[in-house]
Amino acid sequence: MFSKIFKEKYYPEIQNTLKQKVVITEQQVDNILQKEKFELKDIYSLIQTYDNPKLKELVIKTASEKREKQWHNKLFLVPPLYVTDRCINDCLYCPWRKSNLLQRRSLNEEQLQKEIDFLIKQGYRTIELVGASDPTFTSEKTAKFISIVKQKLNEVGGGEVGLNFESAKEEVYKLYIDSGLHFMLLWQETYHPETYKKLHPANTQKANMDYRLDAFDRAIQAGLKKVSIAFLGRLYDWKYEVLALCTHGKYLEEQYGISPFIIGTPRWRYAEGCVIRNDPYDYPDDAWLLVAAIYKLVFPNSLPWFSTREKFELSARAIGGGGALFTLDCSTAVGGYTIEKNFSQFPVYSKSLSEGVEWLKSLGYNPEMHLPY
Repeated sequence: MFSKIFKEKYYPEIQNTLKQKVVITEQQVDNILQKEKFELKDIYSLIQTYDNPKLKELVIKTASEKREKQWHNKLFLVPPLYVTDRCINDCLYCPWRKSNLLQRRSLNEEQLQKEIDFLIKQGYRTIELVGASDPTFTSEKTAKFISIVKQKLNEVGGGEVGLNFESAKEEVYKLYIDSGLHFMLLWQETYHPETYKKLHPANTQKANMDYRLDAFDRAIQAGLKKVSIAFLGRLYDWKYEVLALCTHGKYLEEQYGISPFIIGTPRWRYAEGCVIRNDPYDYPDDAWLLVAAIYKLVFPNSLPWFSTREKFELSARAIGGGGALFTLDCSTAVGGYTIEKNFSQFPVYSKSLSEGVEWLKSLGYNPEMHLPY
């Protein structure tokens, strides 16, 4: 399981790597960029180009060329569909934490179908179900929601259902797969043990970092082939987090022959109700752009995803450096497409679908409403 290997091998390696003083040259970067497989020290060298504008641009340019060769001008649009914001966890960075005593909502089947119908009518054929750790949202109810979305998509020719929920047992993932699940997403939040412990109170379900780290092992052993990873930027040092995420992805490749399906790129933003009010760690735009390019180079078949957490102009720059998935007209509120748009998980930038599609086309992209594989 990943948690054991992470503690015994990867965490010490990352700590030792970060202590090294690396003076990176253009020739070294060129040599690294010619590789098909990257070691931890290679990834760290690419990270170190952040302090050298010329070398940083070389990394981004190389990732852009690889993106162009693979996807040409294609870009894949995926909307999140939030189904519950009731939560038993108390994460300090999230407004959905249980101590935030605001009114909560959980969709019923009729409301879910209304939301799905809206998204399908817009043309979407990939839908990501997102939910908090809601004790009333049983695995059976979640499986039912997956099957409803799958059935709705089948009625219009098919599509993909993704799930971004709390980590689960192997048998629960098997239930989800049997119900029509195509891919899962689970953001680790932070790979730094001390920070994770500080941000997730001990008396909560999410406090068990090892259980969360091993979620992909359980999902893959249940039969799921597409798992998606990310850290939440600004909770800890971005250089550490990138190295840790890459060890997670490399572990999946070595252990199961599976690359991360999607790699999320979220950065924390304050929302009303969060205990944390200011960015704990700096993760500037130019570092974020470099990281997006590094993901493309290290995991060439993965799909870096840029969401409405960021300004569209910035996300467009990131796409050019290796991105594949994009979100336009987005609500992070439960029932936010057709019912009510209050109490979002975080503030978003948003364009209407038609406006956003035209904007992307003006940049030379051809937006598609389904995943490439």
